[in-house]
Amino acid sequence: NKNELYFANVAATNDDQSFGKVLNLKNDHSEETEKTYQADEFTFRWKYYNSYDTESGYATVSFTKIYKPTGIVFTLKMVTQKLDVLTFTGYMEGSLNIKEYLE
Repeated sequence: NKNELYFANVAATNDDQSFGKVLNLKNDHSEETEKTYQADEFTFRWKYYNSYDTESGYATVSFTKIYKPTGIVFTLKMVTQKLDVLTFTGYMEGSLNIKEYLE
């Protein structure tokens, strides 16, 4: 749907993925200071389905975009229903304006 945002965690080695709808998306923006870079933190609840098994469920996700002079860095922290904590970091490519999906 045009007004819905979906999220996927894709394994590059075998194309397995967890995917699903983003719910309750919220944004907290912080301006650059002498000690920190400008950043946007997006928090949401994720209703996911796995392509590689029959599991589905919800996870709480915090996705932070940090605007550095060399590019946009991201950190992603996900807490699953089983209370597993997954953390990812990297550089962003492409241009998705996540803010248009805020409630």
